[in-house]
Amino acid sequence: MLYAFLQAKDTRESCCSWGNPNKKVNIERLNGYQAGMEEAGLPVTPENIVNIFGDSTQAYTMAQAIMGLPDDKRPTAIFTTSDKIAIKAISRIMDKGYKVPDDISVMSFDSQNHFEEEYKGPLLSGIKQPLYDVGYESLKAISDIMDGKIKTPYSKTYETTIQIGETVKEL
Repeated sequence: MLYAFLQAKDTRESCCSWGNPNKKVNIERLNGYQAGMEEAGLPVTPENIVNIFGDSTQAYTMAQAIMGLPDDKRPTAIFTTSDKIAIKAISRIMDKGYKVPDDISVMSFDSQNHFEEEYKGPLLSGIKQPLYDVGYESLKAISDIMDGKIKTPYSKTYETTIQIGETVKEL
């Protein structure tokens, strides 16, 4: 879904920054990024996958390195596996005098738009999860397990949506 969206925006190449590799959710997001890029016919190279290792302050260094690349080598988009990484990257990009999305697009997975620190950048675009539904149904499942109504493990997949903000540019 995200990659079809980025392809429709004529994204030529992107960079993915992801968090702690010991968290299954981050590995799933990275795998989704790689599969989606492949499906969209967009290149994925090891140089364009940056591991933030759960320390979002490393997003500053990552953004600075990306924006320091020559124009013909710089990706047209950055995809992050969390809003926290995205806003730190955007802040660094803006600190260096670049504009999001004019100079580079940024998109995130989470799209919660409530941040722990002050953020003065453009409204973040991202993949939004139905957190209320996840929370409600998780508590219901716990209650059903305790009441003996659920006796075997199960999993549930939730639909996500793209929340279009102001951080992705049409090329």
